[in-house]
Amino acid sequence: MNPAETIRLLPAKWRLVCYAVFAVLGAVLMAIQVGYAAAEIGQPIWLTVAWPVYGSLGTSFGLLAGSNVTRDKTPPATDTSTQTTF
Repeated sequence: MNPAETIRLLPAKWRLVCYAVFAVLGAVLMAIQVGYAAAEIGQPIWLTVAWPVYGSLGTSFGLLAGSNVTRDKTPPATDTSTQTTF
């Protein structure tokens, strides 16, 4: 069983919480890094390591979210009333 199938075992509300926590964590990491940069002091090693880890997890989360999107096989309806012909 691959990780995407495993995470689907979680209820949708739990997955939503995971995505929200991940988003907040990214905002916190960014704020901390901006604070260190604004103060013009050295960035701690844990923060340097946290960004690549966060990025690799973000790729997994993005692939997981994309794999959970249902694809409608019918083409979208077109509204011809707003189309301009030349």
